[in-house]
Amino acid sequence: MTEKHLNKLVPEGTVVTNEYLIENGVIRSAKDYYLRSGKLKSIYRGVYKKPGPKLKWENIVYSLCMMGYAVHVGGLSALNKHGFSHYIKFSNEDSVFLYPDDNKKLPNWVDKIVLKNDVSIKTMSKNPFPTNFREGIVYIPFGLWDWNIPYSSAERALLELLNQTSDKTDFEVANELFESAVNLRPKLVQTLLENCLFVKPKRLFLWFAKKHNHQWFSELKTDNINLGKGKLHIVTGGVYDNEYKITVPKDMDIGQVEPLF
Repeated sequence: MTEKHLNKLVPEGTVVTNEYLIENGVIRSAKDYYLRSGKLKSIYRGVYKKPGPKLKWENIVYSLCMMGYAVHVGGLSALNKHGFSHYIKFSNEDSVFLYPDDNKKLPNWVDKIVLKNDVSIKTMSKNPFPTNFREGIVYIPFGLWDWNIPYSSAERALLELLNQTSDKTDFEVANELFESAVNLRPKLVQTLLENCLFVKPKRLFLWFAKKHNHQWFSELKTDNINLGKGKLHIVTGGVYDNEYKITVPKDMDIGQVEPLF
């Protein structure tokens, strides 16, 4: 393998795996030579980069995409990128939430490598959307290279966030976010709600949307959204909302609730 081939295969700022190098024709002796000569550096077992500054998490996300993994930045991390951090101080700012979009499991090293500013990447096992469903994914340039990093739109990220909601603190965070979610796009919201796999985030999304009553909420066709049947117990010691069949914190009810005993 020539150095020109190496530069093309491992662009500055990216990481590659041993498997990726083998798939692209790099034999073991060539890889070992570039490691000995300092043109490649091992950052984890079977993971390599060119010498240079410490990696940021965006470098990892782009590298995964380059190596054929279908992933995107979602949940709180995407909402932070879209400016929602102006409205609320996130408790997980030191974590980046990464969602796989296909059946290809992300490698374990993604969660284990040390990144610049000690940011950690957390891969989320439960994507609330079907395999290869890419509605609501946007691309935002990063770095000197203008790499396109895939993020959830605000609409999709809110559903991803709600899929993880389990206690009063989560409700308080979601409530603050929905208060500022004035400019959501109703057509995209409709598509996402119709394709979301899980009942809980859909019911919560509509409950918060009704609570804040933004203009886009009135444009939704809720009859086309499958909300399932039966009651969902989400928070302990809350009250039961009759319309969406969920438990919510007592101090957040919107008038259609029953206390739980």
